[in-house]
Amino acid sequence: MFKATDDKIGVREYLSIILITFISKITDSTPSLYLKEGMTAGWLTPLISGAFMFLSLTIIMSLLKKYEGKGLIELVYALLGRFFGFILSILILITFLFFAFTNSRSYSSILTILFFPNTNIITSYFFLILASTLIALLGLKGIGRVGRILIPYFLVSIVSILILSKNEMNIRFLYPIQGAGVKNLFTSGIFLSSTLAEIVFFMTFRPMIRNFKEFKISTIIGFLASVAIMMTYFAVYLMCFDYPPVTIINYPFQTLTRMIGISRFFTNVEAFFLLVWVMIAVIRYAMYLYTLAGIFAQIIKSTKVEPLIPAFAVITFMLGLIPENHVITVQVIRLYNIRATSVLFLTFPILLLICDRVRRNKADG
Repeated sequence: MFKATDDKIGVREYLSIILITFISKITDSTPSLYLKEGMTAGWLTPLISGAFMFLSLTIIMSLLKKYEGKGLIELVYALLGRFFGFILSILILITFLFFAFTNSRSYSSILTILFFPNTNIITSYFFLILASTLIALLGLKGIGRVGRILIPYFLVSIVSILILSKNEMNIRFLYPIQGAGVKNLFTSGIFLSSTLAEIVFFMTFRPMIRNFKEFKISTIIGFLASVAIMMTYFAVYLMCFDYPPVTIINYPFQTLTRMIGISRFFTNVEAFFLLVWVMIAVIRYAMYLYTLAGIFAQIIKSTKVEPLIPAFAVITFMLGLIPENHVITVQVIRLYNIRATSVLFLTFPILLLICDRVRRNKADG
């Protein structure tokens, strides 16, 4: 268990971290995955994914309440024992490592291709990881405070873009509302549910949040609000670009910002928000690095997280250099990782619940 009681955070900090992590998905390659899988119903798919992930979330929260003071990995060890707990914990660590390097590499590709075309992707990726590492070294409290400062600007920017893009929308592009059918809609939602799995990974830091009530409030509000915003923006992408043209756009958010303008004198709207988007990305991947270090710290029974961050930053950077291009990163590695891990995050909470019931029955017997 983490002992840094002075570094505990509250609702505002943790809620800011959750909102930044999930809402920033509208600006990366996540919309492309949902809209290709769900077609015209792609904007509804996050609702299905969110419902299944919320089930897993509820189960784990109920267990964390019973085992007060434990984080996710400690809970796994407590219920599965040393051997099986170690195996599942390592699997969780490897899964999140894939999340970290595929998402960060994808984002660096977007920044390079759209905003810094004369900069080498490796260089931009290096500086993204470096900046994220420096923020992560501030600790969870530092990440939360920076996130709390930035989140109002981020929310204002995404609301502003919605308002400015209203003239580009055509609601008829949302039909047929069920896409390729209800079965396809549910299948897509289930196998994309791990795009929302960060909410489970972050439960590693339950001991670093002041109390369970604040943890629960932040988690539920942040998760539900994020899913709602993702659905709204995915619907906007469909209404602006139509299906199937939207499926060939790798960066719908950035493409949308280039379509709109405040007036004929202010057409490059994306430039106004670039700094905020870059800072939000830095906070998001700082939390990724901190989470990787936190998961590993709980596996090795360490109370210190920060000393492990540079090592995971190097590992993430090196792994992110392996994919040759953005298409391989998103359409191959990330997509297959999401599909495989969706099964994991829908099943292992149920396994933990069963183990808890077995332990309690034995204790009562």
